[in-house]
Amino acid sequence: MRNDYRCLQTRRLAGTWDLKFEMNYDDTTIDLPAGFSVDYNGLSADVESVAISPIGITVDYTAHDVMNWQEQSDGKMSGHNSAEMDRIMNLPILITLSDGTVLDATESGASSRTNDDGTTNVHKSYVFDVLANPEDVTSVTIADMEVWQG
Repeated sequence: MRNDYRCLQTRRLAGTWDLKFEMNYDDTTIDLPAGFSVDYNGLSADVESVAISPIGITVDYTAHDVMNWQEQSDGKMSGHNSAEMDRIMNLPILITLSDGTVLDATESGASSRTNDDGTTNVHKSYVFDVLANPEDVTSVTIADMEVWQG
């Protein structure tokens, strides 16, 4: 059997291109119960939202403290500042799948904003290594509190 390969030439066309399309999909994100308080890393936080989808989990919470940053001039994060980030942003999050796999999203990506009232808003997101049907999630635990069991 012979494979035929054809070379396609492309031309670069000058000008501004505007491409619009509608993405049709079924949103399988599940909003989990939220509106509760937890304790972790020596402080407390209010969990405002938790959502799980086939690609990951997101958690929004307000920590009742701010990061105590120390000045640093060498361009590298100091051990103190790294520990402060971990203290505020590493809310423990465990996701248990139906096959028994436990995914630890504690040190997942996060962004934060310090508020004038001495609190910090944090948005955490964890992307699964493989697609995980939300129905295959048997539980979600945040800071030793099981917040959802499927």
